[in-house]
Amino acid sequence: MLLCSVSTDQSVCFFDINEKVLVKKIRTDIPLSCVSFCQDGHTIALGSDQDDGQVLIYDLRKSSNEVLKTCAGHTGRIQSLQFA
Repeated sequence: MLLCSVSTDQSVCFFDINEKVLVKKIRTDIPLSCVSFCQDGHTIALGSDQDDGQVLIYDLRKSSNEVLKTCAGHTGRIQSLQFA
């Protein structure tokens, strides 16, 4: 089973909680406040902890440094995300 955490240190970490090891780490250019997983199992959205309100979309099947899409337009910190 995997656990995912995001941080204001600009990282996303995936942990195997059974083995108690870090299995993947993504570094971003912005501090992060939240994460949401798409039902497809490989797309995640990351919310910005800055006032610019960015949302970064990643495809976990691709390179860890490759942002699939950046969504802008919010006027503040993203506090929660949910795929619909």
